[in-house]
Amino acid sequence: MDFHFLRSSAQHKLRASPPVPSHLLVPDQELAANQDYVLAGLGFWMVVSPWLFQFSNSFAPRWTALIVGALVVLMAFENKLWPSRYGQWATLALGLLLFCSPFLLAGYHPPQAAANAVTIGAALVGWSGWSLARQHDERVAAGLSSRL
Repeated sequence: MDFHFLRSSAQHKLRASPPVPSHLLVPDQELAANQDYVLAGLGFWMVVSPWLFQFSNSFAPRWTALIVGALVVLMAFENKLWPSRYGQWATLALGLLLFCSPFLLAGYHPPQAAANAVTIGAALVGWSGWSLARQHDERVAAGLSSRL
């Protein structure tokens, strides 16, 4: 938290940092431009994971992976075509659902399915959270509403 109003003007001038050169921001912008493809890749991974990890004969984990994975792919492409914060919030919610699914369906998940769901769910939550934080920072920098 920056309490700039408590500093004297001399301290404020000493602590002012020079602007960041634009060429240093390129990797972050490039990563942000491809974020929807990463989310689509994670969703596609969930769709094919029941056959990769041989849990396609388990009803609940298979359908959880298929449905959540397909929804993540759809949200990624929807967000690529019509960017909005709501797509990122939906992907974050799907990631939380996927992360919690082995605990909610305790008796149904084989170990490899549970590990996959927790790992990909955490990745979806982290990636969507980063994207939402980045969008929030861009809106604040542009002088728009700071509400997520």
